[in-house]
Formats: sequence, structure tokens, C-alpha cells
Amino acid sequence: FSCDPTQKIWATDVPQYMPAVKIGEAMRSGFGGVVVESKNADWAVGDKLMGFGCWTSHLKGDPKQSGWSRIPPDVSLEDGVAAWLCPFT
Repeated sequence: FSCDPTQKIWATDVPQYMPAVKIGEAMRSGFGGVVVESKNADWAVGDKLMGFGCWTSHLKGDPKQSGWSRIPPDVSLEDGVAAWLCPFT
């Protein structure tokens, strides 16, 4: 998961471009992870994914609605997430 300056804004009650993260809710962030269980043919156990989620041990998502991307099998999780978060470096 990522730790970004905008998370400080999300944790406040000031007007902003996204709803505030309320006390007790998981913080939004970019993430990279590995599929550990799947009931969908689009994502297989072991697939590496990256995208926007929240700070939690497990995320649940629909391949057609989540906006998450698969990291190619020959690319490490770390390199895949780095390329997604910092595309111009």
C-alpha cells in the first residue's frame, strides 16, 4: 500500500475532491498484491494486481469494475507497482 500526502487531507473534514475517510474506515491508497482466492475466470490465484484500494490485509473486487490492472507474470510485484505509481521515472 502507499502512504501519500493526500491521505492527510482525506483524514480531515474539510471540503475536498473525495469524501473524508471517517474514523474506523480503512485509508484509501494505491496497492499491489497477489490473488489468494478467486471465483472469477479473469483472475487466477497467483495473479499479481495493482490499483487503488485501501489499507487492509485482503481486498475483494470485480475484475470488470475495480479498475485494477494485472502485472505481467515476468514483472515483479515491486517493479509493477513502481511503474504504475511513478510512470515518468
